[in-house]
Amino acid sequence: MQDSGYFQKMTEGLIHTYYLDQDWNAALSYFDRNQVSWIGVSDQAMAFDYDKLKVFFEKGCNSKYEIRLLNENYSMVSKGEDFAVVIAQFLINSRVDKNGFFSLRQRASFIFHLCGGQWKVTHMHVSAPNSIVKEKEYYPEEMSVENYRLLKRLLIEKTQQMEILAQTTAGGMKGSLDDEDYTFFYVNDELCNMLGYTYDEFMEMSGGTAKGAIYPPDVPKAMRDCRECFKKGDEYKTEYRIRKRDGTLLWVMDYGKKVRDANQEVIINSILTDISEIKETIGQLEMEKERNEIVSELSDDIIFDYNMREDELQVFYPASIAGEKHKKIIKTARVSDGWKELGVSPEDEAEIYKKIMDISNDKISNKTIKAEYRIVDWNAKNIWRRVLMRGVFDSEGNLAKVVGKVVDISSEKELMLRSNTDSLTSAYNRSYLELAVKKAIRNKGVDLYYACLLIDIDFFKEINDKFGHLQGDCVLIEVVKMCRALFRSTDIIARLGGDEFMIFMRDIYDQKIVLEKARKMLDMAENYSIRDGLPDRLSLSIGIVIDDDIAKNFQRLYHQADIALYQAKQNGRGRYMVFEEGMMHPSD
Repeated sequence: MQDSGYFQKMTEGLIHTYYLDQDWNAALSYFDRNQVSWIGVSDQAMAFDYDKLKVFFEKGCNSKYEIRLLNENYSMVSKGEDFAVVIAQFLINSRVDKNGFFSLRQRASFIFHLCGGQWKVTHMHVSAPNSIVKEKEYYPEEMSVENYRLLKRLLIEKTQQMEILAQTTAGGMKGSLDDEDYTFFYVNDELCNMLGYTYDEFMEMSGGTAKGAIYPPDVPKAMRDCRECFKKGDEYKTEYRIRKRDGTLLWVMDYGKKVRDANQEVIINSILTDISEIKETIGQLEMEKERNEIVSELSDDIIFDYNMREDELQVFYPASIAGEKHKKIIKTARVSDGWKELGVSPEDEAEIYKKIMDISNDKISNKTIKAEYRIVDWNAKNIWRRVLMRGVFDSEGNLAKVVGKVVDISSEKELMLRSNTDSLTSAYNRSYLELAVKKAIRNKGVDLYYACLLIDIDFFKEINDKFGHLQGDCVLIEVVKMCRALFRSTDIIARLGGDEFMIFMRDIYDQKIVLEKARKMLDMAENYSIRDGLPDRLSLSIGIVIDDDIAKNFQRLYHQADIALYQAKQNGRGRYMVFEEGMMHPSD
């Protein structure tokens, strides 16, 4: 079965071919040759076979005016396995002469059927509300104050034509009197067939009234809906169930309007649409929502549901966060506010959106996507969270929802941090540094460099001997603080052991930046000595490697930095040296 958009586009194509292209032959190709009926605007414009329709279309496409279509609207009314009903509304704008335009509002209904494996129009009905239509004229050419009077007469005269349309329209149609029980005066065969009854069986089941056809538990609400709608105007809409002949219940949407018949009596014309599948889907979603609420009550995780179409984030908070033992907290917000509610920063939010787009592009509903972010609570404590997400796709393969949960991984991060950092200085340790450097070199940006600075504290043994190990530890901690104050957050600061440190700088566009950082590091060390009153000047020796080779491994990088460090010490300490090819180490 084609989707609604297919039939709306097909309807649009037919109207454009007829009115704009003035190609009657191409327009006829949209119709079925074997069964076709057409009702035009004027009294005589009716055709019940293909040849008669061809005569009208050939005549209609010979308009002497230039035509434009405005305010086009195409609405799907009903569809099934082998039929579809579309309503079109548009404004015909045509230049009558150089001084002005002629405008005519038109409505057209189209019934499509599957004929020989192809979708074809089997019925078309065109009407022109609030316009003058001269008898025997195909295109109206003047407007008149007689519009209302003429339209009323046309409606009366076309009652029989509407009967034909009702019988050929799949779905349920009914006409009721405006009495207490809405007594039927008309029910089409399609409504009876939809419910599995013959006409006589349906009238017996319902007692001949619309109220009697409704499943008894649904009567109060349906009647209340009608009363409330009729207080506001002539139209109504309600939903209820009807007992089918096989005993099952069918959900229907009942939509109609009060009009006056030829005798000026108020009657109600209605269309009933089967919405059982929609109701079943809604019921499943409500059960799923309730399931999520139960899960959130029994879990310490935060459950969320992101509706892509509505750009809305629904969050289910667990009882432990709500602060009340049995209370569940459910918040719904626009997605930007929803992420803030979860403590996601704008930077991390962009990363989460990127992950969501990965789900959409992969179109894999059972693939779990992960993202992590950090927030700072009211106690200035870091809280790490991990987002686990899966996509829910609609029948057309588009990402409709992203559902997932937010897990507190602070303990996991703390444990990982301990395993990756030096216990004294909180700098990274050697094992973490090796892995991080390998990854950074592999992912280096195009036309960018990376740098390695190997730092050694000059005469550190003498500092320990003169001032004690406690003061020596303070110096080690202070060196790391200097590094963090001077280098970027993306640079990796590690303690390799003893008084040896390494700083890895990634994605450097100018090598001079590295040398400037090294000079400032030497100055900061000397200022630290003066500031803290150490009797001997604190100095550092630094060996530097700057490269762009993505094939270099950590061992090679460290060896070259160690050679440069050796050269710095040999040249008097308290300085930096940049590795150059040809430099040697005594161990080589």
